[in-house]
Amino acid sequence: MVETTQDTLDAQMIFGTLPEWWSSEEKERVSSPHLASQQWNNALRRTGFNGLDVNVADCKDQKSHVNCVCMSTAVMLSPPTLNTQVAIVIGLSKSPDAWLKTLKQSLAEATGLMPEVTSIDEVKPADKIYLVLADIDEAIILSMEAVRFNTIRDFVGGAKGVPCTRLRGTRKKSALRAPADTRR
Repeated sequence: MVETTQDTLDAQMIFGTLPEWWSSEEKERVSSPHLASQQWNNALRRTGFNGLDVNVADCKDQKSHVNCVCMSTAVMLSPPTLNTQVAIVIGLSKSPDAWLKTLKQSLAEATGLMPEVTSIDEVKPADKIYLVLADIDEAIILSMEAVRFNTIRDFVGGAKGVPCTRLRGTRKKSALRAPADTRR
């Protein structure tokens, strides 16, 4: 934020004539609505920030400067929690059990909720975050039928979020890449 951190007579004369320019009742604000850098530091600390992490004046002379660029970081009292169910969407072929189990446990630790696992063709639209891993083993886009398209459209349209993961180095060559490979 860029803040005026030192009062100046010209600003007081101009802006002081405006109605409601300074209607604060805080004890720190004696002659204007401006706060000095140390007052900003204290106010930020009282309201859930680290205080002033960065405070750069508009000039080096302390008597001449008026504005400061101030930066502060919010203090995180506790890690954020996710109160939304997560569903892992897998493809038609079975994903490795150990890998999927580890992913579920990691997501449960991070969110506090055990994610469900469902296949791309069995997913039901709901207000969830869907982690789509369906394209890892096979290119589901290549076998897109109207029913699958409608299923994907429905669950994506009603989801809170849909991050998708795709591995480029799959065991099987994609039919989209095969013609390019044969032309070489």
